[in-house]
Amino acid sequence: MRRLLRSRAPLLALVSTAMLMTPSLACASEASTIIYRCVNGKSLSGFKQAAYRKALKELAETGRQYSDCEELIRKAQLATAGGLSSGGGGLPGAAQAVPLPVTPTEQHAIDSAGHMSPGRVAVGNKLVVPGVTHANIASVFSSLPAPLLALVIFVLACALGAAGQTLRERVLKRRGI
Repeated sequence: MRRLLRSRAPLLALVSTAMLMTPSLACASEASTIIYRCVNGKSLSGFKQAAYRKALKELAETGRQYSDCEELIRKAQLATAGGLSSGGGGLPGAAQAVPLPVTPTEQHAIDSAGHMSPGRVAVGNKLVVPGVTHANIASVFSSLPAPLLALVIFVLACALGAAGQTLRERVLKRRGI
């Protein structure tokens, strides 16, 4: 037993040191908690204005570029400042908006949107018709990678060979040979 503990002592020391050096979520500041919750898609409500400001300062440039956390934190900050709650559905931390009544013109546009046919759109020098796909068989084969194209040709050749052999056997059988 002692020998086992002695052999594992360096590993146990390393693991315990790593656990002590890792900050726990309970010890993290409110700003770090806000960022953590934003990254994990959880609600951002219930924090103080100072915590939101600090979270925006601590948000790394990478976080600003590759996520919408800055926008969500600002929305949660505005919701807290305005006294709006951010419960229920919607985006995490986003204030619940009061829906505005739809005008008759807007309602007509909404109703007719499903019945309208899409028009042609000019893209570069060509007219593109939404919903229409022009397929060319040559483009299908030219877009295949060379190994896959070789495999398709090989399988087709094998299938033709097998079909030819079967046909040959039937012809010979019919002739009585």
